[in-house]
Amino acid sequence: MKLPEVIILLNGNWKTKLPSKETSPRLVLTYELEYHPSAWGYTVVNREKLPVPENTVTFNRVGDIRHLIAEKEEVESQFVYFGIVSDPSEVLTQAINRIPYVSLASEEFKQKWEQFQQLCSRREEAETEMRATLLLLDLLFLLAAEPDSKTESAAASSLHRKSLMQAICYMKANLNRNCSIREIAAQTGYSVSHFNYLFRSYTRKSPHEYYRSLKIQEAKVQLLTTTKKVGEIAEALSFQSVSDFSAAFKADCGVTPTRFRKTYD
Repeated sequence: MKLPEVIILLNGNWKTKLPSKETSPRLVLTYELEYHPSAWGYTVVNREKLPVPENTVTFNRVGDIRHLIAEKEEVESQFVYFGIVSDPSEVLTQAINRIPYVSLASEEFKQKWEQFQQLCSRREEAETEMRATLLLLDLLFLLAAEPDSKTESAAASSLHRKSLMQAICYMKANLNRNCSIREIAAQTGYSVSHFNYLFRSYTRKSPHEYYRSLKIQEAKVQLLTTTKKVGEIAEALSFQSVSDFSAAFKADCGVTPTRFRKTYD
């Protein structure tokens, strides 16, 4: 049997002060495995609020919608973000679907995680890169082997997450238009009313609010990386007018587009 192949996209340690006690929900675009040596609060995955005590492992799949609720000013963790290159027999996919969102780290996990972190610090060497990816597979199968009562409920919500991810991807692909909510809902196969309910339940924003926030994020990128005028950016993102764009931008960022460019450029 051919072994599954994974690629390590990003890894390391991070220690940060959160701007607020609760972050905004975000769509998870890669597989995320994190180890938290100390307690700091809660992770909320697909509306499920889960405590993150000391010595905890958290895992998120592509398509999850996640945000954090911090009980401390600083959040510290070790992480690896990865993707699946190939999984011919789907043995890895099946294992990943069994991994709980949150679990306590066993002694075996901690020992292997420490070895993994050491290997990742020397990943420029081809042999070390290979050993690191094999050890990552070992860690994933170790987590999948631990029983979890919530696995079934997580699988049950998978269809909703995938549908909402399709909708969000459609929004991102159409930032230059003003798609109706009916058009976006049609990408999921849900009625407009059911789509609105699910979307707000998972993201705590209406589809319209989320769509506009994606446009504002794109506007930030264009303000800092291009020489386009504010009016040109507003038109490219299909805002009705420059004043409408400026009002939406200030409501989201606290400053006007012009002030934002002057401050951060």
